[in-house]
Amino acid sequence: MPNSQLGLTYASYKDEPFLTANMQIWLKDRAVDQVFNGVTLFKWLTGRDQDNLSLNQVKASGALEYRDGGQSIDVPLLTGTNSTVQSYHQYQTIDTTPQAGIGPAMVDWREYAVTVTISKFEELVNMDSKSRVINLLKTKQLQAEKSLVDRLNSDLWKGDAGNTAGAPIAKTNTTDIDGVPYWVRAIPTATADVAGIAQGTNSFWQNKVNSSGGVVGLTPSFAAEGKNDIQLLSMEASGGPGLDEVNAYFTNKTVFNYMWDSLEDMRRYSSGDVGDVGYKRLSFQGVPVYWDPALSSAVDSNSASFNAVFGLNSDYWKLVVHRDAFMKSDGFRSPTNQTAKTAIIMCMLNLVCMSRRRQFLLYGIAA
Repeated sequence: MPNSQLGLTYASYKDEPFLTANMQIWLKDRAVDQVFNGVTLFKWLTGRDQDNLSLNQVKASGALEYRDGGQSIDVPLLTGTNSTVQSYHQYQTIDTTPQAGIGPAMVDWREYAVTVTISKFEELVNMDSKSRVINLLKTKQLQAEKSLVDRLNSDLWKGDAGNTAGAPIAKTNTTDIDGVPYWVRAIPTATADVAGIAQGTNSFWQNKVNSSGGVVGLTPSFAAEGKNDIQLLSMEASGGPGLDEVNAYFTNKTVFNYMWDSLEDMRRYSSGDVGDVGYKRLSFQGVPVYWDPALSSAVDSNSASFNAVFGLNSDYWKLVVHRDAFMKSDGFRSPTNQTAKTAIIMCMLNLVCMSRRRQFLLYGIAA
């Protein structure tokens, strides 16, 4: 007899997960994901996606940088040249002026948490190996892990405090991770501190961007100049031919399709190579172009679609995590007045860009 005739519907199972874990004949031995999308940027940074995600695998990938503590995350920067370089002859005096030009960028640790709760009733019902189809507790833990990674990937595309039209919106909460737009801003010359450094008065600490009177102007038309604009900003962000060049472009579905339609068949390709982010990939001038579902749903400060391209250089990005507080839990604890238990999974981390001038943002793109 169909479940609906028994009074059991999707809503019944959704609200009582132990039913899904034990009753009926199921086609899969695990809960099939109907919620989460890909996490392109998270995978680019860590090497792991939502598909069969195991945070143990994320930790083992070697893609993260571990720190043992500290009040903040500090990154030493070389910010000036040594002016004592000179030619000389025999007894000519050599300049011994003490040199500055070395200092840190500093960002705070960010904390995230997600909880896993299961009642004693759910555990007892799910104990019988004959009736159990999926391990309910493990499924709840996987649900929590995927939810946390999904939130991290979404927050990684927020953070531009300028709230400029056409640029990404600011963080949802001040405690959120410092995402890519925190580092790669629409107005990098504005009076603001980024990682403790005044960007307005330090040109070395400014990303490249399209601007009024700049190499690439505002509200660029992709059909008229889109590919040329990306090429120009890529050159501006590089250290010269073949040196410190952007090696990944991130955008939304709209601009990705602009690029796909504009390139000749021989200049686009799909790749499943090791190290790829796992989606159909477009190449522009030999550099992979990725679209991220989280970026595709992003809006600017005017709640309009955010059509942009971020040019990133992976040599200068790190997802820094605390060695003893990355996806860690102190285990389950039970309240005194309930037959249930809850575990808190938490992590301390932040995203760090070690060279803003090697990144660019092209925003406000029109068809």
